[in-house]
Amino acid sequence: MSIEGKTVVITGASDGLGKSIALECAEKRVKLALLARSEEKLQSVKKECEAQGGEAEYYVCDVGDAAQVASAMSNIKQRFSTLDILINNAGIWAAGPLESYSIEKIGALFATNTLGTIYMTRSAVPIMKQQQSGQILNVMSIAGVETKDAYGIIYTATKHALHGFTETLKEELQGTGIKVMGFYPGGMATNILKAAGIDMPNSGDQSMDTKDIAKIIVFVLEQPEDVVVDHFEVRKFTK
Repeated sequence: MSIEGKTVVITGASDGLGKSIALECAEKRVKLALLARSEEKLQSVKKECEAQGGEAEYYVCDVGDAAQVASAMSNIKQRFSTLDILINNAGIWAAGPLESYSIEKIGALFATNTLGTIYMTRSAVPIMKQQQSGQILNVMSIAGVETKDAYGIIYTATKHALHGFTETLKEELQGTGIKVMGFYPGGMATNILKAAGIDMPNSGDQSMDTKDIAKIIVFVLEQPEDVVVDHFEVRKFTK
């Protein structure tokens, strides 16, 4: 099933995996709604997507803010009329022992990583139910299905919560025509560490290329209508 001509909403679309997914989708001639907090970066991604052949519009939005999500989704519906695919990709990271986290930092991690996906999905589901079709893909992390100290205790908690939300949503939406998919990738070459204030270069020996992961995601989205890859993990393979 080709995604050509579909309306695809991507959060965290200004950088990293979100940007790579947007560019990969643009090659399929989709209609893109790009969400992130940085307008300058969004403008750049929009231009790149249009150069690839896609139709794109951007919306400055902090997904952890329910009011901003509601406004963005209202504008997206008005602009594109349909919403075929929602890719919840926005996320932030932090590490350290539990007592090192401020209350504000804990709230920020849950707002972006967990509540942001819930808010976006809550706004998208009524549109998809009316269409009797749609795909929701939640980009989480391998930290959503396993625990390691290096993942960060609060980050891991946000992703486990999102895993529970995703699994339950699958059951809730059975019979509606809406596919729900959970994606659990290992480490990727993104700026997530830099954004967390950690100066650690990404190593190609340890991190996956976001362009490769974007191709996998598009492959999953283009499965036949009666097939769903509802849980998939991807990790770095070293010979």
